[in-house]
Amino acid sequence: MRTIALFIPFMILSVTDISSVIPYKVKGIVVDEGNKPIVRAYISVVQGEEEALTDKDGNFVLTTWQALPVTVTIQHADFTAQKIVIRDTAQKEIKLRYK
Repeated sequence: MRTIALFIPFMILSVTDISSVIPYKVKGIVVDEGNKPIVRAYISVVQGEEEALTDKDGNFVLTTWQALPVTVTIQHADFTAQKIVIRDTAQKEIKLRYK
């Protein structure tokens, strides 16, 4: 019985902390100034290891385990890098300028 009494508080703590381990999925599209999709743009969370690449249509899905807001960097060899703050999981449209 003593073992069960020690185990129950641990289980309660684990259940209440579960909301902090649910990932956020941020979806969006990266386009140039003419609204043409940018293929293989690199999106990464500044303080973390989460990253994504855009597909042939400029779309991306970035999954982060960090609580929002997070700052992300968007990079591509032909464009000026940009940092933005992601505050919610709503669809994003990110425009990059040519270098």
